[in-house]
Amino acid sequence: KIEEVKLATTGMGAAGIFEAIATILTVHHGEVPPTINTAGNEEGMRFQLVKNEAIKTDVQYAISESFGFAGACSCVVIGKFTNDQSGN
Repeated sequence: KIEEVKLATTGMGAAGIFEAIATILTVHHGEVPPTINTAGNEEGMRFQLVKNEAIKTDVQYAISESFGFAGACSCVVIGKFTNDQSGN
């Protein structure tokens, strides 16, 4: 019976798919979500931190990285779909 099944894991296994879904939505909607608990840009950074509010921009590609115990790691590059029939 389903009532007798005990949950014997954490949400860590599902965290990777949550991040992948957020990355797909970022590319699809062109809106980069903010990073919480970020005070400001550090000296020498060559990229913009997104803090406090999302930024609308044309996102062509994004990376979703997941790191787990014992080297269970993955990196997926997600790109915007184009229906280009020219073969490019």
